[in-house]
Amino acid sequence: KLRKLIDLWWIEAGKYGVLPLDDRTVELFAPRFLPGYPHHANHEYIYYPPISQLPSDASPAIGNRSWIMTAEIQRSNEKVDGVIFVYGTQNVGLGCYIKDNLLVFDYNIYTDHYVVRSDCTVPTGQCTIGVDFRRLDYKGTITLLIDGNECGSVHIPSVLRMISASGLQIGRNNLSTITTNYKAPFKFKGKIKYVKFKLLHFEPKPEDNQNRFNAEMAKQ
Repeated sequence: KLRKLIDLWWIEAGKYGVLPLDDRTVELFAPRFLPGYPHHANHEYIYYPPISQLPSDASPAIGNRSWIMTAEIQRSNEKVDGVIFVYGTQNVGLGCYIKDNLLVFDYNIYTDHYVVRSDCTVPTGQCTIGVDFRRLDYKGTITLLIDGNECGSVHIPSVLRMISASGLQIGRNNLSTITTNYKAPFKFKGKIKYVKFKLLHFEPKPEDNQNRFNAEMAKQ
């Protein structure tokens, strides 16, 4: 009976175009930087608030890689605070915000928090703030930037491969907060001109992916 079922499977597979079998994993689910996909070929994403919450499929693929976030903001006084961006929830995620006149970044690894606060205050008026995340093997370093100057860093023991299915939020944290250091939605009270993400570890070239695909298919 088993032999008959196996033979029937191969007959039906050939009939309905299942062959050749494709047992790739990461290659199939990795972002495709092609026209029509939400991911950008130049690995740069710029958002101009106000915008709706972005689903994870349309958000920058910042998991498991190095990246830089830059935001141009404006504050009328030292009491202006709030979320710049968050990606995730209370269980896992990361986010950048201003509180007590300091720039703060929280890297939440399944409720283990690695937090860095700027060693200087965020200036009032217009300024540029940033987060430089560098991956080294399975660890990472987070460095805060204010007007291009480093102002604090923290090392993390492991890098999140996937951030969260909840997606990206800019200027507020409407869902469960990534940290207990503020209460939702902690909307930024100043003005965010833009938030930019630059992905630093590029994906393989399309021809490399095609060569790998051809090699795997030849094994069928």
